[in-house]
Amino acid sequence: MLCGIHNHDLAPKLSGHLLAGRLKAEEKQRVIDMTKSLTKPTNILTDLKERNKESVTLIKQVYNAQTRWRKGQREDKTELQYLITKLEKHQYVYFTRANSEETTLEDLFFAHPDSIDMLNTFPTVLVMDSTYKTNTYRMALFEIVGVTSTKITYSVVFAFLSFERENNFIWTLEMLVGLLTSKCNMPKVIATDRDPTLMKVVAEVLPKTYHVLCYFHIEKNVKSRCITDCRVKSKPSKGKVVDKDVKEADDDKHCELVKKIVRAWRDVVNSPTED
Repeated sequence: MLCGIHNHDLAPKLSGHLLAGRLKAEEKQRVIDMTKSLTKPTNILTDLKERNKESVTLIKQVYNAQTRWRKGQREDKTELQYLITKLEKHQYVYFTRANSEETTLEDLFFAHPDSIDMLNTFPTVLVMDSTYKTNTYRMALFEIVGVTSTKITYSVVFAFLSFERENNFIWTLEMLVGLLTSKCNMPKVIATDRDPTLMKVVAEVLPKTYHVLCYFHIEKNVKSRCITDCRVKSKPSKGKVVDKDVKEADDDKHCELVKKIVRAWRDVVNSPTED
């Protein structure tokens, strides 16, 4: 704006303008209510646009509204402090471990009382795995899942770990064993991915438990190796380059070959006999 005159034409659309996309008071409340219901941000944005056909709100403004609400809920607490207050409020069983100076939280282990009851009822098969990028502290989220007699899975415990080292896993599994009311009713089978540190700790803390590798992770590795090692390439004539159509045909053959190998691998794994 220069001397009351725009030095450019007006934008044909207002999408992307912060002022035009600003949420109204009732829209902010709608975002908060849907966030409490664990609705995905993309679905929240769709709902807002369905309610107001002229809305030019972007997904970023939904994220910002959620962030401001969550910070208001925490007040002056950090994310971890707020999590611990919630665990206490809902009567979770939790354990923490700090560094040697007792100044920094290193590991946090927590389980719901109903999950503990399920663990003591169905402790036979447990599945363990870690996931990442779930928090601002970059701590791995280690989850243990159980399986009932009707093959239904249930969450047993969660643990935020500062590192995936032996002492972190040993502490976590020792806390898990402490939740069992009877030491005669220990897990019989534990499934993990091929993490050598976790595999070693399982054998150390639960020596009488059978350890197996996760079917999903093995199949994922088989498929990835097939994709890289089983390439189909046509050899062009001397002095010529493979054209686009031939390359697309090779890609199709490669996809079919990978699918064929994976199907054969599944047939072997699911075979009722060794023959």
